[in-house]
Amino acid sequence: MKAQHNILHISWYDFIIRDSIRQQTKLVDLPLVIADHRRVILGHIVYLRGEAPAYTMLQHAINITKGSHPAASWKHQPGWPLKTWLQQVIADQDSDTA
Repeated sequence: MKAQHNILHISWYDFIIRDSIRQQTKLVDLPLVIADHRRVILGHIVYLRGEAPAYTMLQHAINITKGSHPAASWKHQPGWPLKTWLQQVIADQDSDTA
């Protein structure tokens, strides 16, 4: 959205609604594009064979989403996203149905 503001030379204090900016630029909102790409990648991974590394990683992500971690002392590293990739895909699906 910030790039669209820059295209139209709109400052943050102009108080213009996002929908009107999107209509003027005729560009799709970037989070929607990213969510769509996540779904496409997930669709490709789901149909891989079981021994493919990407499929194995998807199974690990599903286990982590369900609450089972690889080790008892497992924590995500500082600075890494709090949500896993699969949790983001699920959140995208929930926001689309709402």
